[in-house]
Amino acid sequence: MKTSHPHTPWRAYSAHAIFETETSLLWPKVADFAGLPELVPEMVASGSVEGTGVRSVRTLNFADGKSVKETLISFHPELFRFAYSMQDPAPFPWEQYFATYQLQALGAGQTHLLITGFYHPSGGEPGGVKGILEGVYRTIFEGLARALKVRVSIHPEE
Repeated sequence: MKTSHPHTPWRAYSAHAIFETETSLLWPKVADFAGLPELVPEMVASGSVEGTGVRSVRTLNFADGKSVKETLISFHPELFRFAYSMQDPAPFPWEQYFATYQLQALGAGQTHLLITGFYHPSGGEPGGVKGILEGVYRTIFEGLARALKVRVSIHPEE
């Protein structure tokens, strides 16, 4: 007997940037789970964090009135890597979402940051998800560069 069920495979979107700064200077800004409102005030109007470390939950209130809760699911400062998941992504065009951030020292005063979002699009179709994520990641990269007063070269997924 053949059964079928709606199953939407995970999709991924990545963007990366090269910052003209040392990893040790970029990491504290990237890893600050509470720091997004300060980093990108044009996107995140306010936020708060409950708890510390893995399993802490941040609430982000966006400039457009939407809000979301995200849980820190892994944190590896020795590897310059962390990940979080959205608890209820209802205001966005995906049913599930989690993201990873990974820094890598390139030498010569440069650091590579890769952000990858994994998602199940609502209704099984990617729709405008890539455009939304490209805009969000670009805003984060630009906010980091602005906060550190460094140059950045941004490379969205092609």
